[in-house]
Amino acid sequence: MRLFAWGFAAFLALLWTAGAWMGAALTDWASAVLQSGDLTVEEVRRMPLPEMPEWLRRWADFFGLPAWRDAMVAALTVAQRHLPMLGEALAWLVPLIWVMWGVGLALLIAGTAGLLRLMGRHRRA
Repeated sequence: MRLFAWGFAAFLALLWTAGAWMGAALTDWASAVLQSGDLTVEEVRRMPLPEMPEWLRRWADFFGLPAWRDAMVAALTVAQRHLPMLGEALAWLVPLIWVMWGVGLALLIAGTAGLLRLMGRHRRA
């Protein structure tokens, strides 16, 4: 039972680490793009809509996709001068993501150890 519990905890820790790594990488990329000012409204306007697979066409709202893109273009137009400041704010999130990763990992290890300790006490009684 101990091996299963620690194996499951290791699996959860692996998922937690992968999620934190992807979140930190995406946040770092978004911060760099926003700080550089490379993302312009015209580039967003020229981006093609993604080609949907055949099986998804029955479920997707294709008429809503251009509306979403137009809404994003309008939001970028309004926020164009504030994007570098938003990029600086996002840069502070990367260390925070890793701190939260460490706290979550410590709680996972402590929870697994505590659960196994309680299970050990229950068996002896």
